Amino acid sequence: MIVDGDEVGNDIDEHFDAVVIGSGAGGAVVAKELAEGGMRVAIIEDGAYHKLSSHTDLPYEALGRLYRDKGFTTTLGKPAIPIPMGRALGGTTVINSGTCFRTPKSVLAHWNNDLDLKSLTEESFSAIFDRVEKEINVSEADFSVMSRANTIFHEILTKKGVAGHPLKRNIRGCEGCGFCCYGCPTGAKQSMDVSYLPKAFIHGAKAYVNCTFEQFIIENNRVTGIQANFHRYAGANNGHTLRIKAPRVIMAAGTFHTPQLLRDCGVAVENRNLGRNLTLHPATKVFARFDEEIRGWEGTPQAYYSEVLKDQGITLEGIFVPPDIAAMTVPFVGRRLNEFMREYKHMATFGFLISDSSSGRVMKLPLLGTTVLYNLNKADVEKFRKGVAYLARVFLEGGATKVYTLLHGYPEFSTLADVERLENGPLKAEDIDCMAFHPLGSCRMGSTAETGVVGDDFRVYGWEGLYICDGSVIPSPLGVNPQVTIMAFATRLAYQMLGKRLTQ
Repeated sequence: MIVDGDEVGNDIDEHFDAVVIGSGAGGAVVAKELAEGGMRVAIIEDGAYHKLSSHTDLPYEALGRLYRDKGFTTTLGKPAIPIPMGRALGGTTVINSGTCFRTPKSVLAHWNNDLDLKSLTEESFSAIFDRVEKEINVSEADFSVMSRANTIFHEILTKKGVAGHPLKRNIRGCEGCGFCCYGCPTGAKQSMDVSYLPKAFIHGAKAYVNCTFEQFIIENNRVTGIQANFHRYAGANNGHTLRIKAPRVIMAAGTFHTPQLLRDCGVAVENRNLGRNLTLHPATKVFARFDEEIRGWEGTPQAYYSEVLKDQGITLEGIFVPPDIAAMTVPFVGRRLNEFMREYKHMATFGFLISDSSSGRVMKLPLLGTTVLYNLNKADVEKFRKGVAYLARVFLEGGATKVYTLLHGYPEFSTLADVERLENGPLKAEDIDCMAFHPLGSCRMGSTAETGVVGDDFRVYGWEGLYICDGSVIPSPLGVNPQVTIMAFATRLAYQMLGKRLTQ
């Protein structure tokens, strides 16, 4: 059942077994699992519910409807990094690429051995990964629906004898329309609003959308419920409140908002990890001009990857954006922008993300409100140099007539000598135009309150009845897309609350 704050005309007081703040990869999963287990569950979602039929075929319109801050949430630092996030029932899963990786075994070993999180073993995750992947139908992208930008990269790597693979994605009957990041219009992408949440509703869960969390109900050091405000779809508070009493409150508002909501409520403020240890998986791409028409916006934009640079902390992944979005994001203006866009149908792109050793923090600043501070360190700058140089070489050796980068001082390459100039030349953090899609760690899990905000039971240290289950609890960078990891963590939390074994 969905209750829309845009239509609520009175205050509401309710009692539930659990209330979940957020409906993305963490919130939706824990809500569904708890509801299936017999609990009465409420979900609080700041965004709206958008039916599949309402998804637009104009990407720039989707930015305003489905994205927080219309897609322009940005960090402060060198460089400034845009971070797209969803604001809708289903969270960022509504607007992500659909890429699915299990937590790498090396990362699980790091958590288990180096971070002393002894319960996070490969064995304890195996059955949970199976369950999550079955629920969202994780399967390899089909070459028949890949964008040409992906398949041409595959062809070049194959000729070079370099391994690459179709990405695994949460899809069912994908037609390759290319609108994964703007709200899948067919429901092929198994985002939370299509997969987990409908099952939660079947088992009695209730979602309050257009509803903004305001504060916890606290008795001594126990959180016993929440209060929220309903608002209109346009954003104005409608004057009515929601008050829920529940013995279990689960924060899943996302890596940026969960720590700030806790801080605003005076919860866990004594924990030095709150809002810190933020990692992002910063990413960039290159454009390669070919004589053939690529028309890379036709087909699945992110469908192929390579781990050839994995040991250097770099994962190569396909990417392509529609022309209207590209025109807003490439660092060209005037005549040069016109020339670039005229050639756009001949462009292939490929990108990469890095496993960052840099870290940032989430805090509130006067006039700015919730703010993310993050600076790329020298080691991560070098990862960008290596990644861009590798992609440029691959494309030029594969027949591209020109390669465009998002590195200031190295805007385009026509020869391998141009690439060598990048490999040997100066490069600073502020020279890099990049984005990030995977904020993690701002309420990280730790073996003690000295190292984390939550323990491996997801409970906030020093508080009863309060849990966190979203990207903010991930203990360290993954080096791959985090959707399945977050969903697996959420499943673990639900199993724990229901008294179910992790291996069943």
